[in-house]
Amino acid sequence: MYDVMLKDSVVGSVVLRRQGAYYLLECHCSVHMTKRYHLMLTIKDKETDLGLCVPNNNGLELNTRIKVSIFGDNIPLFALSAQEITDD
Repeated sequence: MYDVMLKDSVVGSVVLRRQGAYYLLECHCSVHMTKRYHLMLTIKDKETDLGLCVPNNNGLELNTRIKVSIFGDNIPLFALSAQEITDD
């Protein structure tokens, strides 16, 4: 299990479950939808947007799959990236 950060606070967790060449990623965060939040993965100096977190009963969640090979022997860091909600 990994922490999910928003600025300097832990706001949730990520669980990775291996399924062949992929990890099933389950993210749960206790943040209310005042902005749009994307889950970002940082490995070494490379940042990847894993997708938009969606509202659930207790905050936000995201379920996706990512290749095992992108991790190597590195420790992943997970964080939320906030974007203003606009009336587009």
